[in-house]
Amino acid sequence: MGNPNEPWCPVCREYTEHHLKERESAYYTCNQCGSDTWKPTSPGIYGSVVILVLAFLNFMAFVIGPDAGESQFDIWFVQICVIGANILLLRVVWRNAVHWRKFHKWRKRHYQELIDASRKQK
Repeated sequence: MGNPNEPWCPVCREYTEHHLKERESAYYTCNQCGSDTWKPTSPGIYGSVVILVLAFLNFMAFVIGPDAGESQFDIWFVQICVIGANILLLRVVWRNAVHWRKFHKWRKRHYQELIDASRKQK
């Protein structure tokens, strides 16, 4: 049955043999297809944390920053960096949400197949 604590490959759509992508990485590499494989993480919790971090960064860069007395160049540099962080973190959250949905569709279908197989045996 689908275990969200185990890395799951969204390309193979199953639990496969995998290896750690890098020593300090959170991603694994599927040994069958070579794609990124990771443990499904709830997009609600993960997304909420990212939104709070982005809200803080945007508040600091666009509300507090212009009043900090720094040069216009410094303010623009910080704002561009924050926009880049927004794009990067939102991309990570989006990929995680897509992975989560694929995992749950597969898990539901797999669970239904197990129920159907047990009914056929009776």
